[in-house]
Amino acid sequence: MQWLLIMLYVTVCLALIGVVLLQRGKESSGDLFGSGASSVLSSQGTTSFLVKLTGTLSMLFFVLSFFLGVVINQNADRVRLTEVLKAKDSVIVESQAEPAANRAVKKP
Repeated sequence: MQWLLIMLYVTVCLALIGVVLLQRGKESSGDLFGSGASSVLSSQGTTSFLVKLTGTLSMLFFVLSFFLGVVINQNADRVRLTEVLKAKDSVIVESQAEPAANRAVKKP
């Protein structure tokens, strides 16, 4: 699940960068593609579409960031928990082995 979220996150990031670069500035006369493309992208419908797409992609970016952080944190907690349980088991085994070794040394 983590890899799926990462791939979706990277795709959304690249799409967001592309959409932002396609938009025209309020006072600038050029675009990503130069001044020839500005007449094509200057209609109100295209600008409105790009603004809505930017808002949607940015919202998706923040939601994916949150969920990716939660998933990574849960995976890290699982790793730590298993390491703690393994360490606890080894301490119990070592502590049980010590008294037997001490008894064997004290008998002679």
